[in-house]
Amino acid sequence: MKKILAIMMMTVMAVSMFAAEAVSAERSKLAGELLTIMRQEQQMKNAFQMMRNMQQKMLPQMLEQNGVKLTADQQAEQKKMMDEVMNIVEEEMSWNKLKPIVVEAYATTFSEQELKDLTTFFKSPAGQNFLDKTPMLQQQMMSSIQQMAMNMNKKVGELVQKRAAELQKKQVDQK
Repeated sequence: MKKILAIMMMTVMAVSMFAAEAVSAERSKLAGELLTIMRQEQQMKNAFQMMRNMQQKMLPQMLEQNGVKLTADQQAEQKKMMDEVMNIVEEEMSWNKLKPIVVEAYATTFSEQELKDLTTFFKSPAGQNFLDKTPMLQQQMMSSIQQMAMNMNKKVGELVQKRAAELQKKQVDQK
């Protein structure tokens, strides 16, 4: 009896796994189509460019806020390093490397019908308008977020300086 039950359970599991793989393959196909319609690869390129631009503006401002003045040579070196870092980020997070992960995430998060509905929406004039305006929307948000980050970094810098001074005082007092 136990053997029959074990065989039945294994059969149900095997059928379930086969069904899940078939659904997953169809969902993956639909997710891939949706991501193409959503211009996800171009969105990634735009995001990297915005990140690159933000870093080039933000780092010198952060340094200045913390009283650090770079010479022209140091600024050139800092820019070169940031370009190298962003090149690594763009290479390691390229669309070719991310696409399978994103497709899987969409395929497992959305049902087949939801993927079809999303595809229909993004093919529609409203969906295309949304995609056309997404870079402007991101730019607006990025400017605000950059200002928030600058304010946050200033506060963090002040806290670090305060704590460093406290630690130095404590070390002096212990001597």
